[in-house]
Amino acid sequence: MTAVQSWLPANVAGEPDGTRVGVPGTLTGVTVQETKQGRRWVEAVVATGDGSIRVQVYAEVFDACAGLLVDGSAVTVTGVLDRRGPALVVMTRDVAR
Repeated sequence: MTAVQSWLPANVAGEPDGTRVGVPGTLTGVTVQETKQGRRWVEAVVATGDGSIRVQVYAEVFDACAGLLVDGSAVTVTGVLDRRGPALVVMTRDVAR
């Protein structure tokens, strides 16, 4: 397993899918969604001084860190890169202060 690297959004664009990253920044545009099974998950943006990157926080992670998933929270999002069409997304595995 590859070690998690700390990245700023401007530096991840050329990295391949599956690269493990930690992105420190401020959550913005937090939108809570619900699955067909009624479980909540979040789509948001982590903004830093040098750019921003979209993140998705699925139910298992949401349940563990829901209190951190609000607009304006300073967090580090850890996960793996995944290209969704033209967009680059961090599929979140952990959120911490």
